[in-house]
Amino acid sequence: MKRYTIVLTLLMALVNTGCEDAKAETKDYDTEIAELKSQINALNEKIDAMPKTTYYECIVGSDNICTIEIPELDPNDKNVIIRARQSGYSINGDAINILNFWYDGNKERWEKGKFIADWSYSDKSMAGLKYIVSVTK
Repeated sequence: MKRYTIVLTLLMALVNTGCEDAKAETKDYDTEIAELKSQINALNEKIDAMPKTTYYECIVGSDNICTIEIPELDPNDKNVIIRARQSGYSINGDAINILNFWYDGNKERWEKGKFIADWSYSDKSMAGLKYIVSVTK
């Protein structure tokens, strides 16, 4: 009976200790949750302040010109990064073959609010040639 009483007493002591800790930890959890929410909000503000990249795509038409209207584009803005990539190609006779790789374009020009890739000087039809333009602000 003594053993039973001792074990029961120890068990009750453990149960009581556990209950008190649970109440104390609940307060700590509330504080920790508030701190984590504050950190998440701070990180979201930093993410919102980071530069964002927008991608545009166009394909050279039968007139050998590819134009993309980009209203927010100002080529003179030093805080904007503009990059154009064009699909690789090979010319076989009068036909253009679009290849499965990309490289930095070299036949384009930038105007306020517009990207233009002009192949109209070419005696070959460049229809189907693809461009991807990225604008980072």
